[in-house]
Amino acid sequence: MDLDAPYRSIAAAIDGGPADDRIAEVARRLAALGTGASLSLVHVASVPPPMGADPIYSGWLGVGATVDPSPFMDAGQILLDRVARTGEERVLLGGYPAESVCEFAEDEGIDLLVVGAHRGRGRLALGSFASYVGHHAPCPVLIVRPASARHEPARS
Repeated sequence: MDLDAPYRSIAAAIDGGPADDRIAEVARRLAALGTGASLSLVHVASVPPPMGADPIYSGWLGVGATVDPSPFMDAGQILLDRVARTGEERVLLGGYPAESVCEFAEDEGIDLLVVGAHRGRGRLALGSFASYVGHHAPCPVLIVRPASARHEPARS
C-alpha cells in the first residue's frame, strides 16, 4: 500500500441520523489525503419483510400482506442526494443495513468503512449497526460520533 494514499476506496455509511454530515466530511477528508481515492456514500433502505418472512414481524402487516419497497428506496435516494457532492458515488442498497454494508465492502474491495455511532447508550455501547460492522467488516472501520456528541469523562 502506498503511504501517500493509504486508502484507495472509502465507503461512508449514512442512515439519516445526526452524524451523517460528519461521517461524510470525515470520509471526504480521508479520501483527500491520497491521490485518486474514491468515495462512495452508501445507504441501505431497510424494507420490512412481508408477513411470514420473519417471526419478529408476526402479525405486524396482516395475513397475506406485501410491502411496496419503492417509498423506502425513494427516501434512500433523497438522503443520498442531500449528503453527496459532485463526483461521489451514491450507492443505494436494500436489506439488513449492517450486513448489506459489509457485503458491499467485500464485493467492492473497500479499504475503509466510515460509520456512525449515534445510537449507542453509554460509553461502551456503540449501537447494533456500528457494533456489527466493526466486528464483521472485511476492512478497517472508523466509527464517528455526531458533532453534537459531548465527551463524557470517565467516573471513578
